[in-house]
Amino acid sequence: MSKDVLIQEELLNKLKVAVEQFGADSRPKIKLDGAVCFASLLNSIPTERRKEEDEEEDLDDSVNLNAEILKKHYHSSYKTYLEFLIKHSFIIQTGNYGADTGQSNSYKICDEYIDDNLVVYTITDKTMLKKINSLCEVERKKAECETLRPHLVKFFDDKLTIDTISAHRESKLLSRKSYNRYMHSILEFTTRSYKYGMNINTDNRLHTSITKPLKSLRRFVKYDGEHIIGCDLKSSQPYFLCAVSKAVYYKDKGLLEQITATDVIPDEVVNKLFNLDLDRDNLAYFIKSTLVDNPLGDLYDVFAHHLEIQYNSAGLPFRKISNFKSKSKGKRRVKREKKPYRIMVYKSERDLAKKVMMEIFYSKPKTKIPEAKVFKELFPAVHKIITCLYDNGVKFSRVLQYIEAYCLLDYTAKKIADRYPDMPLWSIHDALVTTEPYKEILKSKMEQYLKEITTLKTPPRFDFEDWEESVLHNKQSA
Repeated sequence: MSKDVLIQEELLNKLKVAVEQFGADSRPKIKLDGAVCFASLLNSIPTERRKEEDEEEDLDDSVNLNAEILKKHYHSSYKTYLEFLIKHSFIIQTGNYGADTGQSNSYKICDEYIDDNLVVYTITDKTMLKKINSLCEVERKKAECETLRPHLVKFFDDKLTIDTISAHRESKLLSRKSYNRYMHSILEFTTRSYKYGMNINTDNRLHTSITKPLKSLRRFVKYDGEHIIGCDLKSSQPYFLCAVSKAVYYKDKGLLEQITATDVIPDEVVNKLFNLDLDRDNLAYFIKSTLVDNPLGDLYDVFAHHLEIQYNSAGLPFRKISNFKSKSKGKRRVKREKKPYRIMVYKSERDLAKKVMMEIFYSKPKTKIPEAKVFKELFPAVHKIITCLYDNGVKFSRVLQYIEAYCLLDYTAKKIADRYPDMPLWSIHDALVTTEPYKEILKSKMEQYLKEITTLKTPPRFDFEDWEESVLHNKQSA
């Protein structure tokens, strides 16, 4: 029984010396396994945070360590280890426990080591491993997924492999924090210590070792020798919003129940939605913009067409984003640069419009996001639905995520898995993933079953994400 962790190479080398010279004199005695374990948490914990592919990297390196968890599931003398690491300048404490914020003490690896290469260290101390293995949250989450969504986790098996040589070569080109995430993902694949979990009280999505890595790592993943390919539902959340809008307009509670909207929208709120005075033509315009091909493109292209977009010297669209976030209970605010805004650059107008629309969906109806006014004027009927939900204590973003998770993961994917039990199948939020031989079957059945569950007559639109193609393109460019 052992456990592999990642730690900075130079930090490990100096830890070995420090433990040998000073560890024996401490009470209780400091062991190398323990010192490495606690230091490595400052590398591994940030990789578990959910982050979008293009999300700005956090400028702060601090990590909160919960004292109760450290004591119960790592070592009863955790304070001795942390004090040892601080005393020898391996880590520093950056923040204290705050009863008002609910935050634990925070720590970070010292700048001398933070940018060094990560290497694998194997913990073999039986006492520590016994405590670590008692940390049953990971196993509890896995067991829950294996019970509720077995069709999406059963292919995390020995046939799932990664080209470690190419992946390590790719990692050298990444920023430090992306490198950290990359290396931990590689470790999960090489040791087959796959992780998966879900939380039905939040987004109800499935988060796995396939969803967590950067896209650039997925190109090196194979199943039974075949590269994996994603079938991505375009404009996913607007697509399910179309189903909600249809149900609300026709006062069709059966459809809301069918897509599980009533699981998160109380009956009294459903009745209020049904009493809204909605412009049928405007709802039809939103649905058509989402589902039907037109000269402008899809919904995000339509929205972009109505925005006043600025461009930088390279011709790329950008926005000024406020640097000041509202206070959030339980979260320590990180002091950033003093400028009142930062510049966010996007690959295309569509990418900008998509990001803006998601911000609107995840914000209050009275948000000060400048583009929100354009959305309200363009789609007033949809804005009424969003406002009604928020005014009655229902988060619009959660409604869409919950419906998406059920329709895509629990209905569509389940039906596909039942019909094609040998088809490798995983999920990445609004996409299902398989291998090359099955991609056309996957796309066809996704279209069939999504039309079936949403009752929308116009078929959804999909994009294939062939990560192997990007590898070939990069090699040809080189």
